[in-house]
Amino acid sequence: MYTTAALHYKAKKQYQCDWCCQRIEIGDAYSRYRFYDGGEASTMRMHPECFDAAQDFAHEEGGFCEFVSGQERPPPLAENKPGAHN
Repeated sequence: MYTTAALHYKAKKQYQCDWCCQRIEIGDAYSRYRFYDGGEASTMRMHPECFDAAQDFAHEEGGFCEFVSGQERPPPLAENKPGAHN
């Protein structure tokens, strides 16, 4: 299995987050990477906080992991930073 480095974008169209299954709305930030496994290739798109949760999960599993979409969405990153205002 091989994965590309994650790139970070602002959505130009609506997507579904591959971690939490919620929508990534136009204008929202998201992370994208591709993975290749044998003859298959997929593009993964996630909210930034979901990408971080997926990375934490992969780290706990030894680097790579398989997951089922529909995981709980973590709070947005801005809410996790000290001094953030909502």
